[in-house]
Amino acid sequence: LAYRFFGQSAHVVLYHFGGLAIPDSISRGTLRKPSQRLIVSAAGPLSQLVLAAILVALLKAGGYQFQFRIDAVDRWLALEQGAQLPSAVSAIVWFVLQVNIFWPLLNLIPVPPLDGGQIVREGLAILGVDDATRIAAILGVVSGGAVAFWGYTQNEPYLGIMFAMLAVSCYQSLSGGSQWRRWN
Repeated sequence: LAYRFFGQSAHVVLYHFGGLAIPDSISRGTLRKPSQRLIVSAAGPLSQLVLAAILVALLKAGGYQFQFRIDAVDRWLALEQGAQLPSAVSAIVWFVLQVNIFWPLLNLIPVPPLDGGQIVREGLAILGVDDATRIAAILGVVSGGAVAFWGYTQNEPYLGIMFAMLAVSCYQSLSGGSQWRRWN
């Protein structure tokens, strides 16, 4: 929808790590302004968070309780009191909330090519920073390395491996000379 807002048709491609919107025709008016690219990058994670908020609002309006079993999330959702959901419905709600809360938050970590890295790069470009791509890659090395370390120390090896690979990719883009590859 964000691409269409700027007059460009696009389709969604789903991969094993997630999905992305790809414009149908590169030559027919790509998004030229950093502000447009920032909005497109933010649209996916924000739509997921809005969907989660709608589900939480519906649960609250219906008077249902729901335990996510992560104390910080349970306090944030504030769904400790109310009628109990049937177990099958509770499992579906848990899955939908997990996908629509944690995946977009993970995607907003400032590591290119994730949306967070794109948002940082385009935000820096909007501010007129000349080395926006390079700074986003440096931030990606640091952020990716930090999340990888956290994943390994928290017994989350998949998270650690994924962010270690992303950090190495950012490092490789930095050491590749003056040819900067765009991540979109």
